[in-house]
Amino acid sequence: MSTDQEKDPAVVNLQNYLRIRTVHPNINYDECLNYLRAQASELGLPVQVVEAVPKKPVLVMTWEGLDPGLPSILLNSHMDVVPVFEKSWTYPPFEARIVDGVIYARGVQDMKSVGIMYIEALKRLKNKGTRLNRTVHLSFDELCEKAEGGIQNNVVPEKLSVSFDIRIATSVNLQEFEDMIKRWCTEAGEGVYYTFDQKDPYVAPTKTDDSNPYWAAFKGAFDKLKLPIKIRTFPGGTDSRFIREVGIPALGLSPITRTPLELHQHNESLRVETFLHGITVYESLIPAIANLN
Repeated sequence: MSTDQEKDPAVVNLQNYLRIRTVHPNINYDECLNYLRAQASELGLPVQVVEAVPKKPVLVMTWEGLDPGLPSILLNSHMDVVPVFEKSWTYPPFEARIVDGVIYARGVQDMKSVGIMYIEALKRLKNKGTRLNRTVHLSFDELCEKAEGGIQNNVVPEKLSVSFDIRIATSVNLQEFEDMIKRWCTEAGEGVYYTFDQKDPYVAPTKTDDSNPYWAAFKGAFDKLKLPIKIRTFPGGTDSRFIREVGIPALGLSPITRTPLELHQHNESLRVETFLHGITVYESLIPAIANLN
């Protein structure tokens, strides 16, 4: 990789975004919101900040399409990142240092790089004079959840509680799964029971066949780029479950190719050339979907 790639304005933009410490817990989003407002200003896009929950802002940039009456396109990412154990990192996690063509920083995979890919793709499209039929929104929200706990090692507890974060595959029947848990508790004996801190309803995955015109446009963009698609069910939680729950089709995409997954891990990293290629992917994908008839 050339040093020219490291000096690319898009790479510098990503580095600056990564250096903003939106790390749990107790995040102050002001610096991040101001940074994103400046990005929107450069693009000539209006910005709206919504706080449905206090101190948990959602920033939305909007590129209005030629036909605003058509269903719009939402490109979503989150601003927050999970905590770090700095002693376990080879390079400072919020320095965004580039070493041998690789950026090391918390959030470079999950998922600040994707947010900047969106922005840089829109810059390229606007610079080319591209017009889109559908309105495109870029949203930046909070997703990573904080965890808190305590321990007292010299007291015998009156009860034992165990928490499980269960991500059920779309092929599993939810009622049958709960019946199995209930049976286990019964077999374990008196006083063993279960409760749900959060119990989400089953939400069908978005169709990935020709019956879904959005998927057809999505796949068509990759066919033109001569890039194969591997369809997978993501094991973690994403915002798409809420979008699908209200009947809106949602597709998750990671243009981070040929890269070890390091989400939430020490030394989270991403190759500069992989990041730049991701921008090219979105540069083709956004108009393919936004100009869908």
